[in-house]
Amino acid sequence: MRAVVVRQEAGFSVSDGFIAELNLPLKQHPGVIALQRKGEKLGVETAFELEKLNDVWAPLAIAVAELLSDVSPVRLRKCEACIVHFLDTSKKGSRRWCSMNICGNKIKVAAYQERKRAAGKNVRSIR
Repeated sequence: MRAVVVRQEAGFSVSDGFIAELNLPLKQHPGVIALQRKGEKLGVETAFELEKLNDVWAPLAIAVAELLSDVSPVRLRKCEACIVHFLDTSKKGSRRWCSMNICGNKIKVAAYQERKRAAGKNVRSIR
C-alpha cells in the first residue's frame, strides 16, 4: 500500500492489479456507517468490529481507498525529516513536515544551530 501511495505522490496512476487486490478486503468487510456524537456536533464515521485477526486490514484498506479516490496527488508529500508520507491539508499546500511538533521542530532547531555556528565562525575570522 505504501508503494502505491508513493507512486501516486510521484504522479503515476494506480494499477488495475492493485485496485483488484485492494477491493478484496473491501468486499469482505464492507464499511458500515454509524452516526456518532463529537461534542456538540454529529458526524458520520465508518463503524468496524474486529472479529478475527485478518480483519485488522479492513480499516486500512478503506483508508487507502479513500485516499486514492478523494485526494489530489499533489497534496501527498514525504516529510523532509523522516520516512512518513502525509496528506497536506494546509491552506497554501506548502506543508513540509508530517508533524511540526516533532519533525518541523527538529529541522528548525538544526537550522538555528547551524546559523549560530556560522555566526561564531564569522566573528572569529574578523578578530
